[in-house]
Amino acid sequence: MLQNQRDAAFRDQQNQGDAAFRDQQNQGDAALRDQQNQGDAAFRDQHNQRDAAFRDQQNQGDAAFMNQGDAAFRDQQNQGDAAFRVQQNQGAAALRNQGDAAFRDQQNQGDAALRDQQN
Repeated sequence: MLQNQRDAAFRDQQNQGDAAFRDQQNQGDAALRDQQNQGDAAFRDQHNQRDAAFRDQQNQGDAAFMNQGDAAFRDQQNQGDAAFRVQQNQGAAALRNQGDAAFRDQQNQGDAALRDQQN
């Protein structure tokens, strides 16, 4: 009987020791998983920040490239418009001058004819 009680007490202590060991083991495992998860999350955050920074630079580069292209197109457009206006103005001035000269020639011929008749 005494042996059985001692065996039972030993088993109880053994079981309590095993349970305490498992609790510590589980807490250690949980702590390790927490650290692992925090490390993974920190890695993902850094990765995401690097990706975002890369996309920002990419987008800025794309925007700068598009703006340069647009500006170059507008410059050419404006130069073309200006050249067209200069030609237009020169043509209009030449046409006006020819018209004025022709009118003066007719006026002078008419005046000369009138003077000839009067004379």
